[in-house]
Amino acid sequence: MLEELLLSLARNEGLEPTDNFQKIVKAKERGGLGIRCPCDPKNPERYCISELCMKDIQEKGTCHCCAYKLK
Repeated sequence: MLEELLLSLARNEGLEPTDNFQKIVKAKERGGLGIRCPCDPKNPERYCISELCMKDIQEKGTCHCCAYKLK
């Protein structure tokens, strides 16, 4: 279920998953993080397709945890 949600969020923003995507989904599931970033779970501003995530993607080509990239 989480994987489908994350893929849907990405599609809605014109993004695609990276080769790292499956590892990130598993880390989120293990940690019970939902859409929060497993690399920065205490930061409420950093989650999948957040402003911070999108800023990273625009500037670096991938998000902070490298789950998403530009098409």
